Amino acid sequence: MHSCRGSETRGLVGRGVTALALLCLVACAQGDTPAGTEAAQRTLIAAGILHVVPTSNGFTISASVGNASQTRTVSAEQICEGATGSDLPPLAVMGCTSSVLNTPSEFLRQFEVDVLHAPSHRQHVELSGIERYWVHQSKINDCWAATLATARSFRRLYPMSQNRILSFAQAQCPDLESQRTGANAYQIVYVITRLILMRDGNAVHPHFCDDYGCIADSIRNQHPVIMLNSDHAELVVGMDYVINPNPPSGTSAVMPDLIYLLDPAGDGTVKNVLPLEICGADAFIAY
Repeated sequence: MHSCRGSETRGLVGRGVTALALLCLVACAQGDTPAGTEAAQRTLIAAGILHVVPTSNGFTISASVGNASQTRTVSAEQICEGATGSDLPPLAVMGCTSSVLNTPSEFLRQFEVDVLHAPSHRQHVELSGIERYWVHQSKINDCWAATLATARSFRRLYPMSQNRILSFAQAQCPDLESQRTGANAYQIVYVITRLILMRDGNAVHPHFCDDYGCIADSIRNQHPVIMLNSDHAELVVGMDYVINPNPPSGTSAVMPDLIYLLDPAGDGTVKNVLPLEICGADAFIAY
């Protein structure tokens, strides 16, 4: 999807262009580079045009515009071999450009007083006691496995230590161990999907979160949220926020103030960060 010429524009349907061809055209407008393509993909995911859905055998990537739609299947073999590389779009998008993310804490406090007419309308959700289940990553590239082990222990799912998760992942993707950068987001989500299929059944129903309301609801329901960045994985375990009664169209009513994280590379204590520090993550998975 880095090139927008030739075969990318064949097979026209609807009003003269396929949905995936439209994606390519938008990418060209952003610049025919990997960074430009990803920027276009994020734009289309945020607009609800491009969707990435994990399955037990890989991923389905679909795009739809009006009556035009197109679907592409990415096999487990491609995911495990890393063959698709940067050709794949982000798994989910949390927009960093919304007014919510650029809202400083002082404005939130003033918002509480002036708009909500209350001395404090802050709300707080947390996974109380999750520190007891914290797992320290065994190696620099194993943060995702430690994070998943912590989430599973907190949820009291079928016991899986960090090493057992790594062994399970290795069995699903034999080439994983040879990757210098460790597992990528697609591989991690694929392993989680296979783990559910083979171990958990209906005990867990993970889903992507693309706004802070989804994250807050998940934590309120005692579901850890796995945050996957390009170079690290952490658990979102709490949030301070206020509710905007009249949110702008297309934005979440949840206005976060602080985000609480449990880092597998840390010391087992929960830290807090500003929302802007996490909004560009590759994916948020409510587990």
